[in-house]
Amino acid sequence: MAKKVPLLPLSSEARESLLQAVGSSREPQLAKSLAALLAPTHSVTEAQVTPVLEELVATGDLQKYALGKGKPKYWDRDLQELTRDAVLRAIKESAAPLTAKEVAAKIAPPKVAAANVSAILDAAVAGQLCFAFPSAKATGKPSFWHQDLREIGRQAVLKAAQQAGDPFTANELAGRLQTPVKLSETDVTGILEETVAAGTLHAIPATTAKGKPRYWTHGVLELGCRAMVATINTKGPQTLTNLKKLLKGIGDAQFQQIVDRLREKGSLVAHPPLGTAKQEMLGTRPPSAVPYLQEVGLQLKRIVGLLKGAHVPSDELRRAVVQLLTEAGISFGTSGDTSHLTGSPTAAVAETVDLVGAMKRIEPGAERGALVGARELRRAVRLPKSEFDHAVLELARQGRLSLHRHDYATSLTQEERDELVTDGDGTFYVGMALRPR
Repeated sequence: MAKKVPLLPLSSEARESLLQAVGSSREPQLAKSLAALLAPTHSVTEAQVTPVLEELVATGDLQKYALGKGKPKYWDRDLQELTRDAVLRAIKESAAPLTAKEVAAKIAPPKVAAANVSAILDAAVAGQLCFAFPSAKATGKPSFWHQDLREIGRQAVLKAAQQAGDPFTANELAGRLQTPVKLSETDVTGILEETVAAGTLHAIPATTAKGKPRYWTHGVLELGCRAMVATINTKGPQTLTNLKKLLKGIGDAQFQQIVDRLREKGSLVAHPPLGTAKQEMLGTRPPSAVPYLQEVGLQLKRIVGLLKGAHVPSDELRRAVVQLLTEAGISFGTSGDTSHLTGSPTAAVAETVDLVGAMKRIEPGAERGALVGARELRRAVRLPKSEFDHAVLELARQGRLSLHRHDYATSLTQEERDELVTDGDGTFYVGMALRPR
């Protein structure tokens, strides 16, 4: 039987080479692997390398990693700390949340089991270094990310809600969101309900019995006001009955609040019953006097014709008509003064400047009642402001124009108000439209 040769200690040069081999390794190595790396130069064995490695572990120069029942591995770095850093780096660099298995696949050598990665991630969540999100599937695994998806989702929902011009359902809003992970209708509904509870958003009734709840930055009253004004501007003056049918899902008390609010703002004006209609109509502008005076006008024409046939002087007829109008409540200035009817600066400007023609040139739809801005029209006819205002008001008095009043002129600067037409009594008009003749 051969006699065992005692092992010789490694030379200082071999020990240095061993440390270099450990340091250059990308992952922990077995003593056998390290001996193999040194063998071509130093002819050392695993048995010679192992005590040196153990000694370096004892002095804290190396780390030792046990692998179950297998032989240990050695490295000069803290594997647990490196793994933790690699896991958190993978989470931070990802464009979307990852499961523990997906994180493990992204970690470069040394490879780490998904179970170990999961433990690191759980500890990171507890330390508020990342966030965990449950899977949408009951059997799915949780995912992890460095950003809080709940807060990202909440901010995205709030931003989209603020930009919405009309009420929306949770499903409609979910389709508009731009988030790293798609939010479901259920996710969005939860965020919206929380926001409603906080008073940032308002719940709006569904349009049908089977419809889904809607949400908006404005409440039901504002929605009703906008819908009512839009309908009247599109279809013309409406009865209260028709407007009530339009605002579905709004109770009688809220409907009355909407009407009262618009009337207080001057956005809703009552039109007296006309012809066979027995109900008053509601419009956004005062009614045209022409239809109401049509029957009176026909009678006046007939009577004037009879009086002219009886050789009644025109001046006397004019004075009589002015007196009737004055008694009806239409003032023409100083009692008995009729000069403004034919010779006042206002009447002269209205006759010599073709405001109606200018309106048609500026706005092709003016003939059909399209609104023409005061600023654009005054610049087109090149009149001083006072003369222009008087001319516009004169045409309105004659029933040829309808004026569109600014709802909140006090919110404007003086320069902005100067662009509008004013009657001098605090009422400002942003534009005008031709009345049908």
